[in-house]
Amino acid sequence: MPKPDTRVVVLPSGFITNGWVHVLEDSEIALLLMVASHEGGWLEGGYAVVPAAVRLLNYGIHRDPYSTARKTLEWFGLIDVEEVGRHDDGRAEDDERMVHRIRLRVDQFERPGLDLMQEALSSQISR
Repeated sequence: MPKPDTRVVVLPSGFITNGWVHVLEDSEIALLLMVASHEGGWLEGGYAVVPAAVRLLNYGIHRDPYSTARKTLEWFGLIDVEEVGRHDDGRAEDDERMVHRIRLRVDQFERPGLDLMQEALSSQISR
């Protein structure tokens, strides 16, 4: 057990009990942990803000896996993302004020991961 003054990272219980741990990629799980801890970043209006340099140094998440994981988790409804001051193509030019703001959608972890993933993939295939 952690000591009372030890900082811990908490994910929704459904992450384990509803099988999300089994259906998400490593980079997606790393991104969830980053958002939950926001170590090296800050909170702004309930959203975690973690600059790219911190994301890479503290969490080992490079731009490409981050971009893919962010879009996938948003597509599954597990996170909300606010784009702040970014170009139309999503770029930000070395300005921390333009960093994505991300928060967990705790309620979505209550759905079975495999079911939601199958629904999302089916909807993409039928498009």
